[in-house]
Amino acid sequence: MSTAILKLAESGELQKIHENWFCKMGCPGERKRDSKPDQLHLSSFWGLYLSSGIISVVALVLFLLRMISQYVGFKQSQKEVVASSSKPPESHCSRVVVNFFNFIDKKEDAIKKMFTQCDNTHNPNSEL
Repeated sequence: MSTAILKLAESGELQKIHENWFCKMGCPGERKRDSKPDQLHLSSFWGLYLSSGIISVVALVLFLLRMISQYVGFKQSQKEVVASSSKPPESHCSRVVVNFFNFIDKKEDAIKKMFTQCDNTHNPNSEL
């Protein structure tokens, strides 16, 4: 059996069999000389980058939709209060955007205060 393998190696048939069976993605001799065969490239992770990008965009859109929904509810409750007074409603676009971001800041501050109060009630010795 070893003489048959030796004859195949001498005639070059063994190399052809190796290339046909094991070099579907390109043999190491056919690849770039400067890259290692076990090296990972950016293209190896395109699915990971794509899925994390899509998930991030969806999370951002859901956050913005929820904040806009809460802001609209807040403005509706403010309109009822303002209806009793004589102050005209503000409808300038840039003013609405500024009010929206102020609303988000107030919500963030309220959440921070809520967490600090929870931490203080769970750890009464932490203030010492």
